[in-house]
Amino acid sequence: YRIGRFVRRNRAHLPAVAVVAFVAILSPIGVRFLNTPSPRLAQTGTTEIAVLPPRAVDPGQRDPALEFAMTESLIVKFEEGGHLNVKQLYAVGRFTDRATDPIQAGRELGVDYVLASTYQIADGRTRVTSQLIDVHTGQADRTVRSETDAHNIFGVQDAVSHEIGNAVLASFGRSGTSFVPRRGTEIEEAYNLYNSALYLIDKGTRNDAATAAELLDRIVEIDPDYSQAWAVRAHAYCQIAHLGGGSPISKYSVAEPMIERALSLNADNAMAYTIRGTINRDYHWNFRQAYKDLRRSIELDPAGVLAHRILGGVYYRDGRFAEAVEAGKKALDLHPTSLHEHKFLGDYLVAAGRSHEGIAQLNRVIAMNPAFAPAYRSLWQIHHARGEEAQAFKYFIAGKQLAPASDAEVASLKAIYDVSGWSGVLRAELERLGSEGPRGGYSPSRVYAAQLAAQLGESDRAFQYLEEALGYRLIGVSHLKVDPLLSPLRKDRRYQDLVRRAGL
Repeated sequence: YRIGRFVRRNRAHLPAVAVVAFVAILSPIGVRFLNTPSPRLAQTGTTEIAVLPPRAVDPGQRDPALEFAMTESLIVKFEEGGHLNVKQLYAVGRFTDRATDPIQAGRELGVDYVLASTYQIADGRTRVTSQLIDVHTGQADRTVRSETDAHNIFGVQDAVSHEIGNAVLASFGRSGTSFVPRRGTEIEEAYNLYNSALYLIDKGTRNDAATAAELLDRIVEIDPDYSQAWAVRAHAYCQIAHLGGGSPISKYSVAEPMIERALSLNADNAMAYTIRGTINRDYHWNFRQAYKDLRRSIELDPAGVLAHRILGGVYYRDGRFAEAVEAGKKALDLHPTSLHEHKFLGDYLVAAGRSHEGIAQLNRVIAMNPAFAPAYRSLWQIHHARGEEAQAFKYFIAGKQLAPASDAEVASLKAIYDVSGWSGVLRAELERLGSEGPRGGYSPSRVYAAQLAAQLGESDRAFQYLEEALGYRLIGVSHLKVDPLLSPLRKDRRYQDLVRRAGL
């Protein structure tokens, strides 16, 4: 909650910090070009470019949320320039919190150029150095140094887009354009807090999502007509539910009116349609309406990776596996560094009967980040379904060690495997899950427990857990049509009744 507290306590100083965040790339007072662009810059055709979040020379001076805002202003500028394929904010956001080799980042993102910047505040002025780097040659084709005394984030955004944006466009042989901001609010405090919330949501943890929700609650008090804030506020509440931070009833039912408010303010709010599609998929289990919402979102914003991700999930849950693969590929193309996009594509490939490719894809995720637990869960379940118990146990234990489970729990599971085999491990896991909360009470793991019970031949117990999941409208219920671990129950009339009552 540290960032949230910082933002709330320092609202009055945010405009000054905004100067730091990104004038890396400009100065209304003076911009100097230090070298001549190479001939590649004037080539025709479409060029891929990524704007990396700027890095503070002094880490104590940085404000990641405002870095997001400044990065977005350049992305918008380059999109308007034409003939530049610009990576979106969600794609470059992962480089905010880590030291980044710009060339390596460009390769990961699959772009031709990156715009990389550093900034420093001294003597009441902001001094910045920015470089336009050719990823293929590793050379900086253009370097810009700037100083500025801008005093507010809106002014900085306008100056950034005009000065550095037009300079970069000129480097590619494009004409400069005027900057049309997409802020959605004219209240600077609301906009600053909004970008803080975006930064937190992007981190993908339950606590960060909860802090973002608090900020967004405050934002819509400051500006009740801020449509995008209402949509992202609903997104934060849905993310909390996805991460097990409360029952879907308690989160989705609160989020849904926020979406309607967002759309009443802006009927073309792509994010609002994306989150409404999420709610229809995961809470109402209304796939038909989810398709409509998500396709409308993509029509409004073809580069919206979240809409493509959620749409792929609808196809998968609906048994349309080939279409899920295509949606997954599109999401990955838009966000090539996303572990989630890589993982979902692996799942969809397996479901589509392309197990070899899917397993290779999931192992690629682990190679990218050995600490990404969801990939291990997918892999143990896939190997289990293939009857490869030793492989299943290997990935199961690896995932447990990331949970993190205690050393004693891991040692116990290994001992059980030595004595009772893989089925003994599954039974131990089921007993652990069964002890979570009172019978009939809320637990985010009820569908998982039902999967294990089904695999162990305990159908009555599996149906008990599924009934509880249905009552709390757990997200896993939306998988009932296709969940391979529930396949032993599929011919039971009780299962068919569950699918009917879920509206699937």
